[in-house]
Amino acid sequence: MNKKIIKFWAIFIFILVLTGCVQQSNYEKEIIPEKKPLHQSSPQKEQLLQAIENAREAEKKVFLEIEKEKLSDQILIVKVILKNPQKLAISSVRSFISFNKKVLEGIKIDFPQESFFELTAPGEKEFDQENGLVKIGVSVAGQPIKEEEIIVAKITFKRLSKDFIILEFFNPPLHTKVLGIFKGKIKNILGKVKVPAFIFNE
Repeated sequence: MNKKIIKFWAIFIFILVLTGCVQQSNYEKEIIPEKKPLHQSSPQKEQLLQAIENAREAEKKVFLEIEKEKLSDQILIVKVILKNPQKLAISSVRSFISFNKKVLEGIKIDFPQESFFELTAPGEKEFDQENGLVKIGVSVAGQPIKEEEIIVAKITFKRLSKDFIILEFFNPPLHTKVLGIFKGKIKNILGKVKVPAFIFNE
């Protein structure tokens, strides 16, 4: 065969192969998406994590609130109220409340006459004036209760000044929690507490 013909066909085949490689490379760039590093965060990932956290929080449907009953120049009386809209089975409440010891002085902690919580934890029906804390810890003596709203306690303070009054639930979920039965297990079923729980500025 003529050498010129052989050379022509060799060059032609080489061009075909080269063209095919370029097309394949372009195809891979267009069709195969670039892989992102697994450690890279994305808005979708953050939204998913937030949705998981919200779902976990939604399981906890018991809430503690502080409501004013009486306020004067000399005295403040508040109620600690447990709200249980899902009527979950509740066995105990622990509610430590912080206050400014220069503004308030703890005087008295009262439980309702017909309280659902018959038992008081040792050392948890008192004031720690030095550290500005109210300590409340109560539980049922028998079966868990499912009331929708319960007055846990009434707290009486003496006003030492007319400065801001701020009350906060202290250190949840260790010193402020509600134990109950959820999905067959005893667990802390207290939702997020309001911060601050109570504020007053005359």
